[in-house]
Amino acid sequence: MKLLVFGANGGIGRQVVEQALAAGYSVRAVVRNPASLTLEHENLQIVRGDILDLSSITPYFVGVDAVISAIGANSLKPTTLYSAGMANIIKGMKAGGVNRVTCISAAPLEVGKELPFFEKVLMRLVLRPLLRNPYADNRRMEDELEASQLDWTVIRAPRLTKGAHTGRYKIGLNKHLSALGLSRADVADYILKYLGDRAAYRARVELAY
Repeated sequence: MKLLVFGANGGIGRQVVEQALAAGYSVRAVVRNPASLTLEHENLQIVRGDILDLSSITPYFVGVDAVISAIGANSLKPTTLYSAGMANIIKGMKAGGVNRVTCISAAPLEVGKELPFFEKVLMRLVLRPLLRNPYADNRRMEDELEASQLDWTVIRAPRLTKGAHTGRYKIGLNKHLSALGLSRADVADYILKYLGDRAAYRARVELAY
């Protein structure tokens, strides 16, 4: 299987690339600055592209089986990185004949009534106000996917950590899980293990220990 990875030089993206290569996948990693991804492997192709510039990424969808977007904004200011980036990914996928895509969103977009009181307060009174701009664009990104008719999976991640790759976590398909933190390595583990899981197609997934 050949994967196209956006945000490959970020925390989750790099984990996806490393774990995919270790599992025998071929990986095409798209980054704005190829020198920023200091990995070498016979099954790794590092290419230059900007997710906000459709023409710079369109050729890379040819010949791949699935797309993984691990892009992330490094600012609290208003952004269209997620939604505009996903719109371009969708156009590239349709032009290249690719149907499977997984992307990273945020757990606090919805506050489930089944969550512990402390988590509800944290999400509603701290995280949502602080991260309102990137969260708003995450919602727009999810809307883009819902309208696409592609086989998408949105991972609504909790607070991400540098913890170990355990491969052991709970999976919530279209339901909320209590999670105060999860390692980026285990998010990548889920992405790769469940790429072919049709139960996760057109679903929002939460992960927790």
